[in-house]
Amino acid sequence: MKLKTIASHISSIERKYTWGIIGVVVSAAFGIIGIVYSYPSSKSISFQVIDEEQVFSLNDKTENLKELFKKQDLLSNKQDLIKKNLVVTRIRVKNTGSEEILSTEFDQRDPWGIKLKNGEIIAERIFNASSEYIKNKANPKIINGNTYEIEKVIFEKKQYLTFDLLMLINQNEKPKFQSIGKIAGIKHIQVLNKKKNSGEIKDDLFEFWNQVLYGNIWVHITRFLLYVILASFLISWVHSNLAEKEKD
Repeated sequence: MKLKTIASHISSIERKYTWGIIGVVVSAAFGIIGIVYSYPSSKSISFQVIDEEQVFSLNDKTENLKELFKKQDLLSNKQDLIKKNLVVTRIRVKNTGSEEILSTEFDQRDPWGIKLKNGEIIAERIFNASSEYIKNKANPKIINGNTYEIEKVIFEKKQYLTFDLLMLINQNEKPKFQSIGKIAGIKHIQVLNKKKNSGEIKDDLFEFWNQVLYGNIWVHITRFLLYVILASFLISWVHSNLAEKEKD
């Protein structure tokens, strides 16, 4: 009896609200189109400190560090090392926005990269990159002993460059960085600590919505129509099964 009542109720809804359902579908389609076109694109790039190691003993590790960082002579000034710590920091610069960043969008008058505010950069190396293009064209170099300059290359969406810096830092201090250079459309280039900075949560939230709204207008319309078709098949299947059980 219950099955009969449910089947009758569904049939009644189908007859009574057919045009209403079509209206909802059409309205939802236009709503999706509006959302896609009104969704603001954003341009963003940031430096992310992803790892840090402080080297206290300069004995056995010294040779490994020399080999790692182009045979740099770390013991050339022992007096400085007595008052300082040797620190290796891994940093990633990544396009965290929804638009590519072109080389022409950098201010060509200023260097672009990251600056160490409280120490000296001894050596650098590229750890990895998201593309061979970035790895080959970044051409980083140390200037003025405290600045890591990167060539103004194209950073497409989600593309990145990861590099290691070997630094001398005053005892009882942590490396402090600031970005240098200017990119059109970006008010401020952040330097984030992945372990402590809440900016990582914001990046994850942005990444989620970026994935939800990924694709052009036709992709979204196609997805929506597929969902409608699947929902229609599901409703028809439920209705058919209820009708068969009612006959039985």
